[in-house]
Amino acid sequence: MAPKPSEIKLEDITWALSRMPRFNGHTQGETPYSVLQHLCHCHDAAPEGHKREALSHDFSESMISDICSPAKAILPQYRELERRIEIAIANKFKLRYPWSPEVKTVDLTLLSTEMRDLMKHSDYTNLPYPPLNMRIKPWSAKKTRYKNS
Repeated sequence: MAPKPSEIKLEDITWALSRMPRFNGHTQGETPYSVLQHLCHCHDAAPEGHKREALSHDFSESMISDICSPAKAILPQYRELERRIEIAIANKFKLRYPWSPEVKTVDLTLLSTEMRDLMKHSDYTNLPYPPLNMRIKPWSAKKTRYKNS
C-alpha cells in the first residue's frame, strides 16, 4: 500500500501532524509537543539545501501514526509501509529519497534537544549529538499549523 500522488495533500498532513503528539504524548506540560512542531524545528536547524527534506521527513506519520523507535525496530512490516509512503511523499513534493545523512543528523540533534527540554526522566547526554542552543516550548496545534503555512 502506498498513496497515490492525488491522495497526498499538504493540508491533510499538517492538520494531522499538528495534533499528533511526539513521544506518544510522554512530554512535560499541559500542551502536547506535536510532530509538526518537531518538523518545523528540523527545518530551521537544517543546512541550506536540506530544509524542505527536513520539514517533510516525518510526513508519513500523518498516515500511519508515530511509533516510537524501539517498537518500530521490531515491526518490519510497519517499516516497509513507512518506506513506501515516504517514497510516495518524496515523489509528490520532489524531494530526494532516501533522506540525506544531514537530515538524520538534524533529527537526532532535535531528539537530544527535545529530551533535554521536554522529557522528565531522560538522559540525552548519551546521544550522538548535543542539544541545540535553544529551548523548546510546545506550541498549540493552531500556532503550529500557522508556522508551517
